[in-house]
Amino acid sequence: MKREQELLLLLFGSSPTFEKEITDALTGSSFLVTTHSVRDTTAFYKAITVQKWQMAICECDDTGSEVEIILRQIRDFGADLPVLVVGSPPQESRLIKLMEAGAVDFFLYRRLAGLPYALRREFDARETRLTLRKIRSQLDEKSAELEIKSLGAQQAESDLKKEATRRQVLMNASRDGIAIFNQEHEVVEANHRFSEMLGYTHEEALQLHTWDLEDNMCEADIREAFGNLAQTSATFETKHRRKDGSTYDAEVSASGALVGDEPMVFTVSRDITEKKKIQASLAQSDRLTSMGMLAAGVAHEINNPLAYVLYNLETLAREMPFFEQKLRSFRRKCHSMVHHGSLEALRGDFYASFGAIDFDKYNKRIREALEGTRRIQDIAGSLSTFSRVERRQLVSVDVHYTIECAANMAFNEIKYRAKFVKDFGCISNVMASEGHISQVFLNLLINAVHAVEEGHVEDNEIRVRTWQDGEMVCIEVRDTGKGISKDNMRRIFEPFFTTKNVGEGSGLGLSISRNIITGYGGDIDVQSEEGKGTSFIIRLPVRTDSAEIEDEINNDCDAVTVSGGNILIIDDEINIVNALADILYEYKVTTAYSARDAITKVDERPHFDAILCDLMMPEVTGMAFHEWISEKHPALANKIIFVTGGAFTPNAREFLTRVPNTCLNKPFNLSELKQAVAQMVTTSPK
Repeated sequence: MKREQELLLLLFGSSPTFEKEITDALTGSSFLVTTHSVRDTTAFYKAITVQKWQMAICECDDTGSEVEIILRQIRDFGADLPVLVVGSPPQESRLIKLMEAGAVDFFLYRRLAGLPYALRREFDARETRLTLRKIRSQLDEKSAELEIKSLGAQQAESDLKKEATRRQVLMNASRDGIAIFNQEHEVVEANHRFSEMLGYTHEEALQLHTWDLEDNMCEADIREAFGNLAQTSATFETKHRRKDGSTYDAEVSASGALVGDEPMVFTVSRDITEKKKIQASLAQSDRLTSMGMLAAGVAHEINNPLAYVLYNLETLAREMPFFEQKLRSFRRKCHSMVHHGSLEALRGDFYASFGAIDFDKYNKRIREALEGTRRIQDIAGSLSTFSRVERRQLVSVDVHYTIECAANMAFNEIKYRAKFVKDFGCISNVMASEGHISQVFLNLLINAVHAVEEGHVEDNEIRVRTWQDGEMVCIEVRDTGKGISKDNMRRIFEPFFTTKNVGEGSGLGLSISRNIITGYGGDIDVQSEEGKGTSFIIRLPVRTDSAEIEDEINNDCDAVTVSGGNILIIDDEINIVNALADILYEYKVTTAYSARDAITKVDERPHFDAILCDLMMPEVTGMAFHEWISEKHPALANKIIFVTGGAFTPNAREFLTRVPNTCLNKPFNLSELKQAVAQMVTTSPK
């Protein structure tokens, strides 16, 4: 049974029976008809703009004017829509006018039996037109394509004539040596730079074989490596031998390809002797850059303990003459009283002279001075360890000690950005240079610090984890920073590649770190996700014998409470607070060991004549405390005297230039400190 064809039929007519008469006439035809009826020209135009109809049948009135409008609409819209007209017997002139306007046939109501045949004819004609149009379009495309190919062939012929000259000019203009070798290892073509680097004339260079210039490999190894290049490519470093027997470092990029049916190897070589010297120099420069970046932070760490060391030593030096005077006086009185036999008077005079001396206070000052000295010694020891990177001898290295040294160097930056966590496992020593390994960890810690935004300590973490996996010591340095993009992940170990701002890094830190680790037979891997952090994992071969590590110095010391004055002292260093309280004993002193603690105390009693505040503190800095007090207790904002061991961050330096408050540097000058406080108290309203 022949399948019915679908026909989308648009009907235009005002007679109520028009649609039924057309539908009845098409009953039993070979079409599966879908009709849509409209009653005015506006609806007809809207219908042809939203649907592709295959045929239209229009009812013609006495004048046929509306059908003429419809035919013009179809023509203006550009639709391929055959129109059949149905109506009463027209005048001959009206029929001709409709056919000229675009109608394809005319039927009387009483002769609609022929309508299916007319629709079939016009349907097939329309399909044929569409097919021809498609074929014509394809022919036009093919014609244009053939024309382009013809022009391309002519252009290609012209280009081929120029290619040999252009290629030779480009080869000779290159500052790299370019050479093409056949499978017999013969130089079949080379530029002038290639022969110049090797010290041969161009003609002599064309007589060379690969083993004539390769200094690192024998002929058998060269043949094997050469065979592997036939279908691949490689970049490697080697040494080339000149005509006079001298050698130079060369970086070679080689790839194989078929020239016709003959396999060839194309090479581009570069003399990198000077580049290696520059890299060695820049490696040293990078270490100096790292030291420079950390110098201000290290000074801050040294100045804190040095402040109370100097205070305690200065006060001891000032008070010891008085103590000595008392002893001399007592000795004279002892001599006199013993001579006169008055021992009871001697006992009373002894307590009068020495009963008020607080020997515990003097002992505490000496202990604090020693503690500060030991801290300075620790920091200097870390600097010393880092400076030993040029020592070439390998020793048994305690990895945990090198991590501690690097952390000491970087901690002053870490503590204002993230919590620092040491998750140390039981590991063996490694055979390496202590300074080199410290440099690797310092580079990784500094990168971790720069990946974390400043001012969100509680939300971020830098964790160093160690464990042993068989014969390998594993160290992971992980941060919760901004992470590394996929594009940058492919390049982070490239020399000179950096995402930091100009002046913040040379782009050599990770490249140098990888070279150090691989040089000791280890490897370094990185995993990162943008917005979630980065993890560097180092693996180093173990060393069975352990190096002796000095015992850590116990820095525990007792706090001191000093009463008097109307001063608030804020510092995260307990010994600095104690020293300042001792210095300002004339005043009523309130102490706070963090800005958070100070905020609570100011809220409880906002009546201070002066506030001594450390500028750089973890969690809430002195800058943040100043911002808070300016908003909550503005009268106290100008009462703050900042005491700092160094404003080493850009934010801190900018802050000090912006606010009018006095800033005293640690270690502080006693007279300068007392004068600043006295002036503040004197000007304070009573």
